[in-house]
Amino acid sequence: MRLSTLCTALLAAALASLPAQAAPLGFDDLSGDGLTPVADGYAGLRFANAASIAAAALPGSGYAVAAVSGPNAAFSLDGGEMQISRADGGLFHVAGGWFTSAWQEQELLLEGWLAGALVYSSAPLAIGTGAALQLQLDWQGIDQLVIANSLAGAPNGHWAVDDLAITLAVPEPGSAALVAAALGVAALGRRRRPAARSTLTRTPA
Repeated sequence: MRLSTLCTALLAAALASLPAQAAPLGFDDLSGDGLTPVADGYAGLRFANAASIAAAALPGSGYAVAAVSGPNAAFSLDGGEMQISRADGGLFHVAGGWFTSAWQEQELLLEGWLAGALVYSSAPLAIGTGAALQLQLDWQGIDQLVIANSLAGAPNGHWAVDDLAITLAVPEPGSAALVAAALGVAALGRRRRPAARSTLTRTPA
């Protein structure tokens, strides 16, 4: 078997062994006061421009239907874009969530980023105030989730999210060993390969 083929096989096996189970984030263990930002490290994540709000806080608004599994939901604190990353800078997977606009109809656009490159993008999601809308995704191995809204900067641009399904990608000991083996095979291949005179061009992801 060629070293490159072996390396690919080992990496594929390591990625396949990543855990794929996590409870959706319901934000029900937060204050729900509509003022306090979601703290860094919550559920192992870092939220930019996010706070929690109780569904009962503002009857008649979209917040009243935003919480689909408990008393609270998260919302965009300034009515604009929300960014989510891992607190330790690692990778995570996103399976989806439930979204609601607080005051008027608007659109959301979700993006998944990895090492500064856009790797996933959703179609525009139209949300209103009458009911939470579920968006299902299968985004694997990103380091930042960006949720942008069409009313960003408007006085009534706020929107909410609940039951956000995020899984932290933490290799188990066996998969970590596979990654180490794959890197070792790759290093061996580099030592055995003669110096190349041509330049390889990598296709952007």
